[in-house]
Amino acid sequence: MSRIVTFVFVAIALFWAAFPIEPALAQLRFEPVPAEAIRNLSILKAERACVDCNLRNISLKRANFSGVNLEGSNLQTANLAEAVFDNANLSGTNLKYSYLKQISLETSQLVNADLTQANLYEANLKGADLSYATLRSTNLNKANLRDANLTGADLSMTYLRDANLINANLSGVKLCNTVLPDGKVSYEGC
Repeated sequence: MSRIVTFVFVAIALFWAAFPIEPALAQLRFEPVPAEAIRNLSILKAERACVDCNLRNISLKRANFSGVNLEGSNLQTANLAEAVFDNANLSGTNLKYSYLKQISLETSQLVNADLTQANLYEANLKGADLSYATLRSTNLNKANLRDANLTGADLSMTYLRDANLINANLSGVKLCNTVLPDGKVSYEGC
C-alpha cells in the first residue's frame, strides 16, 4: 500500500512541476537580458526580421510583431504575454520556458519550434503550423488550436484541458501522459 501512495504522490508532484507558474521562470530567477538581445530587438523593430537572433529573456509583453521573421531565433524564457505574432515565421525557434499567456500566433509558422514547458494559457494558435514542434510539458489550457497543423508534434505531458482542437491535424502526434481537452489522460505513444 505504501508503494502505491508513494507512486501517486511522486506522479502528482512531477505533473505539477512540469508547468511553469506565473510569472515566467526567467522573471522568477531575475535573469538579465543579454546586451546582444537588446541590439537584436532594435534590428527586429527596424527590419521586421531577425533570423537566428538571440532574444533570450526579452520582454515583448503586449507588443505587435505580426508578420515578422524570427526563424531559428532564441526566445528562451521570453515574456511575450498578450503579444501579437500573427502570420509570423517562428520556425525552428527556441521558446523553451517562455511566458506566452494569451499570445496571438494565428496562422504563424512554428515548424520544428521548441516550446518545451512554455506557458500558452489561452493562446490563439488558430491555423498555426506546429508540425514537428516540441511541446513537452507545455501549458495549452484553454488554447485555441482550431485548424492548427500539429503533424508529428510531441505533446508529451502537455496540458490541453479545455483547448479547442476542432479541425486540428493530429497525425502522428505523441500524446504520452497528456491531459486532453476533456480532462482524460492519454498514454498514446508512451
